[in-house]
Amino acid sequence: MYKAIIALFLMLINTVDARSTKYSHTPPVITINRGYISKIQVSVYNIFSSDLSFNENNKNNLLSIINNDLKNTNLITITNRNLIYDKIPNFKTSPRFNLWKNSGTKIIVLIDAKEKGNNEIFGHVKIFDVITSSLIEEFSLSAPLTNFRSFAHSISDKIYESATGEGPYLNSKIAYIDESKRVAKSIKIMDIDGYNIKNIIDKTTICLSPRFSPNGRYMTYFAYPIKYSKLRKRNVLAPGKVFVIDLKNKTIRSIAIKGMQYAPRFSNDSKKIIFSRTIRGASCICIYDLENKKISQITHPFFKSIDTSPCFSKDDKSIVFNSDRTGAQQIYTMSSDGSSITRISSGEGRYATPVWSPRNDYIAFTKMVNGSFYIGVMRPNGTGERMIAQGYIVESPCWSKNGRIVFYTAKHHPKDSSKIYAVDVTGYGSPILIKDHASYPDLSH
Repeated sequence: MYKAIIALFLMLINTVDARSTKYSHTPPVITINRGYISKIQVSVYNIFSSDLSFNENNKNNLLSIINNDLKNTNLITITNRNLIYDKIPNFKTSPRFNLWKNSGTKIIVLIDAKEKGNNEIFGHVKIFDVITSSLIEEFSLSAPLTNFRSFAHSISDKIYESATGEGPYLNSKIAYIDESKRVAKSIKIMDIDGYNIKNIIDKTTICLSPRFSPNGRYMTYFAYPIKYSKLRKRNVLAPGKVFVIDLKNKTIRSIAIKGMQYAPRFSNDSKKIIFSRTIRGASCICIYDLENKKISQITHPFFKSIDTSPCFSKDDKSIVFNSDRTGAQQIYTMSSDGSSITRISSGEGRYATPVWSPRNDYIAFTKMVNGSFYIGVMRPNGTGERMIAQGYIVESPCWSKNGRIVFYTAKHHPKDSSKIYAVDVTGYGSPILIKDHASYPDLSH
């Protein structure tokens, strides 16, 4: 049994300003028993507007975004509005809790939203606990109207925190590869629900593995630039390189080192990039220091073996990676200086793309065994291995910033397009489709 302990605290998400009042509240219980989780039923009762400045279209959009966010967590279900017998006339009126007892609802949310004259949206939110018949949290937040969806996701995050005790993640951005074009694969970012898409790299090239820096300032990715060959009289792929984008000033630079580079990720302090480098037929792992631009090689593969897909632990003191140095492709950990290499995977098949959870409690990975693909998780010492998703092809897992949800790429059959899905770390519930014609997801921190 897992008991979610509510951690109600002030939060500032992106451009959203929040002011919150706390109340005593008995935490709900999320029960995990052989993969089954008892969902928490929530009613976002209504969007009010005390000064009539918030039109019905905006109200409906706000309600739709919040309800979809909450349903997609796989921990919350939304109350059927036909089962609600209470008529709450305005934001200042408290629910009549006795009328909610038989609806199954545990949490009631009232929202008062309005537009300000300086093109801002303002919200005042109350969250009630039906079981204790009490107000458990009240907060206000605001944002520019241009950030309407971010405003909605921020409210969703606060409701999610109050209902489950889990940390926020619903106002994150997802970087991904756009697979809609036949050849070029560009980088885009979107909201966690697949909307609000923006271009980051949209040139004639093939990009892979976009990764946000934890501080939000940079993005790194791997690309095969497409160049025209006068000799062959056609476009050809140039050698792959790792690039770094400064998202603030829009500059791009590559890592200057011989050999092909790929599979980059940031350290959690955002000061380094760890990546793979192939030279003379073998792949090693290197670290690039963003400040002094120095590169250090930390693994030295045996013969023609391949060390790749490195990822730092939360404290940056350890690294997980996969290697075929002993034959089959397996998962290893080591210290950040390349010492103390230890194999942690022990099952059948091949392991790839390990990624450390932000909580440091699990490592997600791709597994290929007997012709099938899986997304799995294991403890950092290799124990507790279990599969949470399966498909014709499933790969490139990444974590939500609260360490609760795993996002990944999937294809259901050979002619299918790549899609991004999300699944709970327990494996409970059906995976949620986030985006079609997309791959290599990575979430902002």
